[in-house]
Amino acid sequence: MDLNQLFFRAFEQQGANFLAFLLPDFKRRIKAKSWSEVISVLASFFQPEHAEPRYDPKKSGSTRRSSFRAIKHVRFGKEFKLTLRKYPPGGRSGWQLIWHMIRSCAALADWDYDFGKALADIGILDFLQGTDLADPLSLWNEREVQCAPFLARLSGVGWNTFDYVLRDLDCPGCVHLFKVDSTNAAFVAKMAADSVNRDRQRYLRVLSDSGVLARYPAAVVNIAIYAFFSSNCLNFHRRYYPCNWRLFAEA
Repeated sequence: MDLNQLFFRAFEQQGANFLAFLLPDFKRRIKAKSWSEVISVLASFFQPEHAEPRYDPKKSGSTRRSSFRAIKHVRFGKEFKLTLRKYPPGGRSGWQLIWHMIRSCAALADWDYDFGKALADIGILDFLQGTDLADPLSLWNEREVQCAPFLARLSGVGWNTFDYVLRDLDCPGCVHLFKVDSTNAAFVAKMAADSVNRDRQRYLRVLSDSGVLARYPAAVVNIAIYAFFSSNCLNFHRRYYPCNWRLFAEA
């Protein structure tokens, strides 16, 4: 799998699907030989508007806004605008995700605009190749220290999105990747009468104290929670409520 193509999946959120049409079209227009080259070109579109702490739709919300007018004389800027007009960013926050994408592409400059090189450099690829089933909390603390500085450089990419992207690598260590969102928080609140408030360490501690992590890795527990609890899935919690940890652990 091309890790630089995988990088763009981090910006396929809230209905946006840039890898379906927008990015392949742009790659063809500039005759890029690799996705790393696409990252490099997008990084060259970084403008003062992208250095601001928050996305401003008045500056970056369409090809007519200032951040896109400014790339008119940048190499391949015209091609990018043509692609955006042909395939306008979809989803609820499409233009904001384009803004995040350009910022994050620029952040890969220290690794020659190569996401795979960055992952190797920070040690995450070695981590994912590991088969260590040690204490999940210890593994998380190790990974947090290892990856947090790099993740902080990626605009609009949090831990949930980062783990979502990495799980597609299908490595042994992917069983340690997990998500903590409103569904997980609601699950813990109902099953353990505890609040995690999307705190990843607290979430793992609650699961560990319940004994669930002694039987299943974090990624498997995540899958079970969505099947067991999510309003978009099977809704077992509505059919068998009240529930407890023992019922879940023995399922």
